[in-house]
Amino acid sequence: MMKPFLLFSICLLSASLLTFLPESRADEISPLTVTPSNSASAPWSVLGSWACTHPDWTGTITITGDGRFSNEDSTGRWTLTASGDRMILVLAWDGWPTETVTMITPDEFCGHVRGQGREAAMTMHRVKPPEGNAAVETHAWHQGDAPVRLIRKEEGFCALTLITGSFQGAGEMVRVYVGDDGYWYLGGDSHQEGVAAECIVVRYGKGK
Repeated sequence: MMKPFLLFSICLLSASLLTFLPESRADEISPLTVTPSNSASAPWSVLGSWACTHPDWTGTITITGDGRFSNEDSTGRWTLTASGDRMILVLAWDGWPTETVTMITPDEFCGHVRGQGREAAMTMHRVKPPEGNAAVETHAWHQGDAPVRLIRKEEGFCALTLITGSFQGAGEMVRVYVGDDGYWYLGGDSHQEGVAAECIVVRYGKGK
């Protein structure tokens, strides 16, 4: 028979885990309601753009609220899990093996992944809007439209905020990218229906 003290300790441990994981499932955490212990009481979200260094590439990963993420070449689905007092971001690439990184701070993830031919660290740092009088715009692209030219790369940066439509394989793609002319573009391609995307454009401020 289980001793009362041991039973009480297990109940306390269960209660603390439920407090840390606000969703009903401990293996999938809402990106909009999590409050990590090292970020005081401010709400925290994994959504947004992250500057990434990978054994095979360097670029930006954009994480969106529909459970998807993308870089310039690939897409996938993401989830958050927890191990002890650490959050783990799981990146299930559509065309590559799944990779995981652990949260070091609310604005940094790091993990050890296997690239094509070597193992090395993968790091992700949150891309923050510049300080000063930055201006933010929203633009949209729909299937069948020509790529939308946005701003010169020296003027600011762009990040996907919404992806929608029927994605059935490698024939469907949306992205923001810098073209050969030095401008940011929003565009994509699709052989299905209803594929569309939105992005934000952040123009660098000139300071106060």
